[in-house]
Amino acid sequence: MVEMSTDPKNISYLTDKKCELCKEMQCNVVCLLKLSYYVGSVVVVLFKVMTHLAEYVACIYDMQSNQETRNDHLKIQHVVEQSEQTRLNDITFTQTTKIYTFIDGTQIKQTIEQDNQLFEVEACLESWTEYQVIHQSNKNIHPQKIHFDNHCRELHWIQYFNSVKN
Repeated sequence: MVEMSTDPKNISYLTDKKCELCKEMQCNVVCLLKLSYYVGSVVVVLFKVMTHLAEYVACIYDMQSNQETRNDHLKIQHVVEQSEQTRLNDITFTQTTKIYTFIDGTQIKQTIEQDNQLFEVEACLESWTEYQVIHQSNKNIHPQKIHFDNHCRELHWIQYFNSVKN
């Protein structure tokens, strides 16, 4: 049950409600922050909409697969890439870092680490991918950082959060 107050200084966060975007209880990804309070007998509700990191990552995937971007508001303006290889025994590790700058000024860093050992995990090739918001424009992007241990989990995450929005 959400507690309401007649005092505007006492604002209740709706942590016991399902997230408006992903429908999870108390999700660790803050998709929508809803503040509610009473002013006299009138209920005032403030919404602060947050952008999900999956929207930016989907835009990156659209660019990499030469597909048209699903989101007209998110377009990649510039990409900087750096790659590094290290060798340990008979295994070669490759770490690729890309910084994507979007037209809204947001910068997302994508780090992918793979080795030349082709072990399959749950029918997916093992790789370590991390996305991190390193600069955001006026938007509140959540989560600020996420890590995947294989490509299939990453794709599932992108599809899940983008299907929720559509």
